[in-house]
Order: sequence, then C-alpha cells, then structure tokens
Amino acid sequence: MQLFLRIFLVLSILFQIPIFAGIKEAKKAYAQKQFQKAIKLFTEYAKENPSDGEPYMFMGYIYESQKDFPRSMGMFRRAVELNLNPKQKKTSLLKIILFYNYHQGWDIVAHYSNKFLKLDPDNREVSKMRDRAYANRGHDPGTLSFAKPEEHKTKQKKNSEETEKSNSEEREKKEREREREREREREKEREREKSESISEKTIPQNKEEKNWELSLKYFKLEDYQKADKIMQELLTQSPHNKNYLYKAGIAKLRLGEFEKAIKYFETSKKFTRENDKMLLYYLNLNEGQAYQKLGNTNTAIELYNKAYQYNNSPIVLPVIAKIHYENKSFEDSIKISDQILKSDFNNLEANMYKSLSLIALGRKKSGYKILLDFTKKINRLYPEINTVPEKFHDGLLQIGVFYSNRIKYKLALKYLTVVSSTKSKSQKFNFSLGKTYFYTKKYDLATVFLEKIPEITAANYLLAKYYAKENNITKCKIHLAKAGNKNEIYWIKVKLDPYFKDLLKSTEFISYVDGKGIITPPPAKTVIPPKVEETKIEPKETKVETKNTTEQINPEIPAEKEPTIVQPEVKPPNNTVIPPLKEEELKQ
Repeated sequence: MQLFLRIFLVLSILFQIPIFAGIKEAKKAYAQKQFQKAIKLFTEYAKENPSDGEPYMFMGYIYESQKDFPRSMGMFRRAVELNLNPKQKKTSLLKIILFYNYHQGWDIVAHYSNKFLKLDPDNREVSKMRDRAYANRGHDPGTLSFAKPEEHKTKQKKNSEETEKSNSEEREKKEREREREREREREKEREREKSESISEKTIPQNKEEKNWELSLKYFKLEDYQKADKIMQELLTQSPHNKNYLYKAGIAKLRLGEFEKAIKYFETSKKFTRENDKMLLYYLNLNEGQAYQKLGNTNTAIELYNKAYQYNNSPIVLPVIAKIHYENKSFEDSIKISDQILKSDFNNLEANMYKSLSLIALGRKKSGYKILLDFTKKINRLYPEINTVPEKFHDGLLQIGVFYSNRIKYKLALKYLTVVSSTKSKSQKFNFSLGKTYFYTKKYDLATVFLEKIPEITAANYLLAKYYAKENNITKCKIHLAKAGNKNEIYWIKVKLDPYFKDLLKSTEFISYVDGKGIITPPPAKTVIPPKVEETKIEPKETKVETKNTTEQINPEIPAEKEPTIVQPEVKPPNNTVIPPLKEEELKQ
C-alpha cells in the first residue's frame, strides 16, 4: 500500500495530476474568467468544506455575471448562512436585498435587511428598504422565483456553444417574464373592473392610489387608527380588493380587534388565487397570530403550517416551536426545532426552544449544553445585552435561573434584569430575581419580588429569614408557617439557620417552632378557696382500765399529752367551704 502511494505521488508530480486544487486555484480560474472551471473547483472545495460560505459567494458572482439571477441569488443566500468575514457577508446580503427589493419580494427583503443591519446598524439606505418591505407586506408582488443552491455539473463544450446556449436561455427567460407581466396586468384590469362596477360615483383611480399610498405611510409610522380609517374608505370603493382587505385586517390586528381582523383575512382569501402564494402566506401568518392572541393555539398552529406551505420562510417554524413550548408540548417543540436546525444549524430560536424543552423534560445535561452555547452566540451578536430582542427572553430567563442556582449572582442579575419588561408576571422570574437580590443583601429589592409570589414555599421561607433578621417575630411567624405547612423540612432548617439565631433565644419562638406553628392555649384559671380555720379540742383526763382494776395514773410519771387534733385542710371543688366537724364526730 505504501509503495502504491509513493508511485502515485511521483506520477502526480511528473504528469501534474491535481490531488486537490483548493480554493486558491478556484479563485485563480475566476480571476481569469474561466468560469466553468472555477465553478467545478468551487463545488469540489464546498464538498470538502461544508461550513465555508466563500465558494458559494464566488459562484454567486459568476452566475450574476452570466445574468443567471435566480442561481446567483441562491448562491448568495447559501453563502450568508455559512462562514464569511463581515465584509463579504455585508456585500452578499446587500446583493440579495437589492435584487428582491427590485422584484418586490418584501418578506425576503425584510429578513435579510435585519441580518445586514446587525452588521451595519447605521446604514440608512438598507433601513429604508426594510421599512418599505414591512409597509408593503401583503401587496401582491406577482410570482417570484426562489432558487435553491445546488451543485452544478461541469460541461465539456466549446466557448461558442456555451455562449449560444446561454443567449437562448436568456431569451426564453425574458419571454416567460414578459408573459407573467402580461398576466399580472390582466389580473389588475379585472380587479379594476370589479371595483368600478360597484357604483357609478366611484372616486377617481388617482385618488384611490393616493389613499392607498397614504395608508401605507401610516402603517410605517405605526399610526394604526389613521391607517384603519383610510382602509375603511378604500373598502367602500373596492370591497373585493384582496390587498385592501388584507391591510384592513392588519390594522385591526394591531389595534387588538382580533375577531374583526380574522374576518378581513378570511374575506381576502376568498378573492385570492392559489398562485398568489406570497399574499396567501401573509394572510395565514397574520390570521394565525390573531388566533394565537385569542388563545386558540391549535387553530393558530394550523394556520402557521399553511403559511409555511406557501413560503418556507425562516420566521414561521420558530413561532410554532414557541407555541408548543408554551403549551408544555415539549416533544413537539423539540421536533419542530430539529426540523429548523436541519437547514439552519445556527438558528438561535430553534436552539433556544430545543434547550428549554429538554430542560423541562428533565434532560438537563444536554439542555443546558445547548443553552450555554446559545448564550455565547447571543453575547457575540449583541455585545450590549439590553439590545437583545424580546423573542430571546425565554432563553435569557432560563440562563439567569441557571446562574442564580449556582450562586453566580452577578451573572444571574445580568440576564434577569434584561427580561424584567416581559417576564414581570412570571413566578420563575420573580423568585429567581428575589432570591438573587436576597443573597446579594439587597433586602429591600428582594422583598418586592418575593412578596409577589406568596404561593411559592421557598419565597415564604426567604421572607421569614428576612423578618427574623429584622427581629419582626410576628411577620416571621406568618411566613414561616406558610412555608412549613407545605414542607415540614423548614421547621428543622430554622434551628440550623443563622438568620434565626436571635429569635431562637426566645422560649416562645422555640415552642412555636417545636409545635410547627400550632399555638396551644394556656390552661384555664382556677379559683383558690379561702383556708378553713383550725379547730382545737381540749383534752380530758383519761382513765386506764384493766381487768377488775381501775388504776389512776401515777402523777409522778409525766403523762403523755393527748395530741391536738387538727382538721386537715381540704380544697373543695367549686369554692365549697366545709364546716368544722362536731365533737361527737371527732370521738367516733
């Protein structure tokens, strides 16, 4: 085997057999405008280096020079999802944005503009294009060609034949585009005829167009009240206009009138053809959002799935993953997240919901591994943590809890304070932030958050510790009882916890703890009766009788004194005083 390899190496040197040309050779062929050779070498390099976006970027340039724009866009879109340096990434993103802005592919413009503005947030031109894309979503752009990047086989033909074929294909493509344009014009004409047949007093078309443009401006300014008013006027003129119905639904959605929004979306669908996939995508997407706001998540998921069928947009599946996670359907959330990660391994929302679902299912080792990797990516993308979008707050809350439980309170505060605007009603948030403030000795702040969650046992115990430190025995007992009644371990912890050392000097508090919060009532008071006076009986002379003899006691011998009989003191019940015994009774 070694001998064979040596022979192969020698032959490759002698006869210049390329083992692996590498990207340098591909770039050299590109610079020399040997495009077919360059494509072949870039494709080979991409197979060996699947995470490198550079070969796709150069193939995008090649197809662009050949005016094969669908393939060119496919290559640029693939490139920006892989590894590129910032300058290359900005250039590729800008090409995508400009192309789809010209062809009114608003969803794609909005998506890639956001990516570009993360790299260059001060770029005004891209900001304008993004704003225009958001304002025009749902306005029928016609049919767009979404090309997917694919590997291309090299063709062994002469340059003249390649040029001739390329020109032929270009002519056919232009003809197809002209036909599509004619069809769109015919469709617009039919719509115009419908709207004009409603009333003889139809407002002139130029005024209608002005109102439409004005409504889009109000949408851009987020003045939905004024936008809604204009949309209602437009619908009186053209009640069957699918775009007017759609934008009226958007206005109602933004104003919180979700049932009305749904009616407009459903009506717009009736007048929308199946081939108008972009409008159907937006209709289903926003109707799903309306149902989600109403709490009907099952219908929302169905509509989101329909939207995804019309346009495989990267924004749909993460929404479905989120709904499954919030509904505690963790396995479904993981399934959707994995579906996203197959095509976009670095998708932050998919990584976030997969990690949160794994943690919720008890698979904490793998869950926290993904979550920590998610956090690193967030910190790279958003050096200023306060600029992190709200859609990532679920992940930031969990990482804050993670650090709080590991006594890394400084890191915990970094993430927990960021999500306070969206998670203020979350028990997990209030407890973790309250606990973190408590152990960083910011007690005033700690009590604010802990008192919001009286149903949490551990929160009550922390409050009991605080009031013990403050020597407030009354409040300490209240919160200790709430904690101990749910978990008896807290009655044991009190005796070991240094926060209670001062209160444990009180016998009352000790008996309270020993009784587990049960206070025994004091015994009833008893009335002590008055003492009975002692009755003394005078002794008499006694004679000692013997058989047939009565003998008087010898006076020389001192006689034993008869003992004085003293009535014993008796404590009668019910304050009853016992009278002294009579003399006859004593003799007996």
